[in-house]
Amino acid sequence: MKKIEFQKLNFPRGLNLNLLSGFLSEEKLKELIIDNCRKTRIERRIILPSRKTLKKIVCHFLVKKYREDYDKVMADLKKDSRLLKDIGIDRKQVRQLYQQRQKEIKKGK
Repeated sequence: MKKIEFQKLNFPRGLNLNLLSGFLSEEKLKELIIDNCRKTRIERRIILPSRKTLKKIVCHFLVKKYREDYDKVMADLKKDSRLLKDIGIDRKQVRQLYQQRQKEIKKGK
């Protein structure tokens, strides 16, 4: 039997494996699928973060990094103008997002 090329298999569209195949080699994709195929659906599920979640995560990271020095946080965000534009937030929102993420971490989310 010839070697099966995973990228040529007709997987259901709902799995969105085409997203992974653009970043992973065929061997890595095959390894990922085989290593996880016996797990439950919940254990196999991968969900990429939304824009809102990314905002919280980035703000939380930067506030922790600069030990709640919001001037440094804002300066760091402004360094990468694309990041600040994508996030589109001010100092007050950074505080709110940081606090919200802190609560989520305590709850285990």
